[in-house]
Amino acid sequence: MKKVLALVSVVVIATVLALTLVACSPAGTYKFDSLSYTSGGVSVEYKAGEEIASGVTIEADAATLELKKDGTYVFESKIPYFTISRQGKWTKDGDKISFDDDDFIATIDGKTLTADYNGMTIVMTR
Repeated sequence: MKKVLALVSVVVIATVLALTLVACSPAGTYKFDSLSYTSGGVSVEYKAGEEIASGVTIEADAATLELKKDGTYVFESKIPYFTISRQGKWTKDGDKISFDDDDFIATIDGKTLTADYNGMTIVMTR
């Protein structure tokens, strides 16, 4: 009986640990949420779904970042008549995500990824 209880305990602990690791993984697809910057003393912020010019709206899928479980990523930014794609490898160290082909480092907090890049703050959510 003690062996059965010990085996059940090990299985339960292993399952909880596995679920915890999966829940903490930043892997998934992130979509554009907002972009903010300051230019000439004026702060500017664009949010997904908001009209930024007459008839021009930035949708959430205008920029997507897929962090794959195998440590690779695919980034795609779509604006009318133009698409930018990048792919490579990513690593996680604490709450920081680093990308192998750039000095680009993002911070992850739950389902929100935030990056400061060339004076801009970019927020993406999954």
